[in-house]
Amino acid sequence: MDVTIERRFRGPNRSGNGGYVCGVIAEAMGGAPAKVRLHAPPPLDVPLTLEPDDDHWYLRQGETIIGSGSPAALTNVPPAPPSLEEAREAVARYAGKDEHVFPECFVCGIDRGPPEALGIHPGPVPGRDLVAAPWTPPDDFALEDGTVRPAIAWAALDCPSYFGMQRTGLAAVLGTLHAAILEPIWTGEEHVVVGWRGPVDGRKHAAGSAIFSADGQLLAKGRALWIELSEPIEDGGVAGT
Repeated sequence: MDVTIERRFRGPNRSGNGGYVCGVIAEAMGGAPAKVRLHAPPPLDVPLTLEPDDDHWYLRQGETIIGSGSPAALTNVPPAPPSLEEAREAVARYAGKDEHVFPECFVCGIDRGPPEALGIHPGPVPGRDLVAAPWTPPDDFALEDGTVRPAIAWAALDCPSYFGMQRTGLAAVLGTLHAAILEPIWTGEEHVVVGWRGPVDGRKHAAGSAIFSADGQLLAKGRALWIELSEPIEDGGVAGT
């Protein structure tokens, strides 16, 4: 099938938000829990192909593999969520609120927000080793039944995992996103999105993220692997790729 990552869904100025692109690949697999790896920066506004090969799906630009994914169960257990009020208050402590590497990032940028973008700005929750933010999915991203398009849910799981590491200025790129949508996520309803740090192995940083309903029901969860860079990428950094 033909796929185009529209500029609306950018992370850095010249490439797609990693979580959204991973979610596009996951959508092709029917929305089951999946593990998706990014091999190259996803280009914007150019024709790409997304096709299966055995149990994997591959997103390609010509002969270049942009991303690949396959169904995979996800067994991580998210921490208990903070309250909706705690998530609202945490936004004031968002690390990117005054200066952001990618201020136009579809998920966490400070120069865009609903309805064009998601506007998720997770900040630390006092007394908890996690970050949180409220999120009301815009109706613009609804399927016919009013639930959020899976690729948008995957995007919402991306940047909170980066900020969940609580490593301000860490130059890292999203290598892999493993995610599962467990229950319907409805547009127009306020949710709580959280992120938390995982183990570090050299330049590999694991982190988790999850989406909860306002009353604390787990709706989706993710596990990201971020690869620390020896030098910043051309855009100047990597938060929200």
